[in-house]
Amino acid sequence: MKTQYALLFIILCITLHGCKTRTVYMPVERTVTEYKDRLRLDSIFYRDTISMFQRGDTVYKDVVRWRERFVRDTVYHQRVDSIPVVVEKEVPVNYLTKWQQTRLHILNVVAALLLVYLAYRIGRKLKSTR
Repeated sequence: MKTQYALLFIILCITLHGCKTRTVYMPVERTVTEYKDRLRLDSIFYRDTISMFQRGDTVYKDVVRWRERFVRDTVYHQRVDSIPVVVEKEVPVNYLTKWQQTRLHILNVVAALLLVYLAYRIGRKLKSTR
């Protein structure tokens, strides 16, 4: 009787002990460098030209409009210093294959059936001794 209880206790401990994948955090050095280029427009002029001419008794008006942009000679180039940032990258360890997962599921079903059977046998024995 004591061996059955010990066996039941061992099986219970084994089934309650779960498997968990272990995660290992590995520091990854990452350098962030940002560049910013700016091109500034110095001035913008809207211009137009109007010309009028006459042919016979008809007066024609010709209007041409355009926009001139004057750009600065130099390009403003700003460099932000790079600051090393440590990023923790999660690397999963101990992946189970599909076959191992299937075997674990089958083992769980067998263990559950074994526990039900043992509980039934112990219950019958206790009932018969009373």
